[in-house]
Amino acid sequence: MDPEVESVVPILLKKTGEANRFINDQAIKAIQAMILHASEERCLSSLISFADNKSASIRGDTAKLINQCMKKMVWKLLCYI
Repeated sequence: MDPEVESVVPILLKKTGEANRFINDQAIKAIQAMILHASEERCLSSLISFADNKSASIRGDTAKLINQCMKKMVWKLLCYI
């Protein structure tokens, strides 16, 4: 999944801004699955690039997803201590 992260995240984040709630929810679930199974560094760098998007809803969803990615990174650090 890692090689595709940079190409998939922008498409899915644009879908989170759609009016159709089903598409919005499925795009968020897909990104959450990507956060669980791909490397944190690639996910985080792809998500941060959308932090300054024009759409407030996309920025909000991006912030929540960045938070989830950071929680995963912190959890891994705590497990190694």
